[in-house]
Amino acid sequence: MVRTILMRFRIHDWTGGFRAIKKEVFLKERNEMISFKGYTFQVAFLHKAVRDGFRVAEVPFAAHDRTLGRSKIAPLEYITNLLKYVITARFHEVLHSSFLKYAITGLVGYAINAITLEVLFKNGMHPSAAGAIGGELAIIWNFSMNNFWSFKKHRITKPLKFLLKFPQFNLVALGSLVMISAVLGIGTHYYGESSRQILLIFAIIFFVIPYSYTMYNVFIWKRWRVSFLAKLQEKVG
Repeated sequence: MVRTILMRFRIHDWTGGFRAIKKEVFLKERNEMISFKGYTFQVAFLHKAVRDGFRVAEVPFAAHDRTLGRSKIAPLEYITNLLKYVITARFHEVLHSSFLKYAITGLVGYAINAITLEVLFKNGMHPSAAGAIGGELAIIWNFSMNNFWSFKKHRITKPLKFLLKFPQFNLVALGSLVMISAVLGIGTHYYGESSRQILLIFAIIFFVIPYSYTMYNVFIWKRWRVSFLAKLQEKVG
């Protein structure tokens, strides 16, 4: 349950107290742990250590059910406190996550794209071409806002590097433009031009968002280090 709510599937045992903790990890996290106790302490400490980038390794061991004595766990209090922590912690992570900021930026980008599509279409332009132009305007917006807000911890600050990164961003975004144009072109052919806005939403949700978020993290701001792409990540600068 804990690993599912926190979306940390790599770690299996969150409540166990059989741990070896390095001094620097304890010193980093101790001030945040004053209000926790019991199994909530174990979960909170491990979660904060992972959040702060410390490496966690698990060594499998076999544990057996208690046969003597009584459990020290107070079930209702344990479950209530633990759920309160993991749900609150996950909410704050999502609230301050780069993905939420990316989504908000993308929503405004969609508005730019949609308005441009509508204006150009009503002035006689084909939906696929109008969607591509609107997409390019959205790209300029997305690059600027993602750099200085969504991924600000990894933002590009040097003017020259910023200018060099923009063509890379456009190259990545070219895939998005192709997806949007293809969906609009094929979709309006079969369902008519009145379906253009629904098709635009479909293209963005199911194709553009997964593709662009992955490419941004791997090649533009490099938040994700992918071992088999390491050389390519290094070459793109």
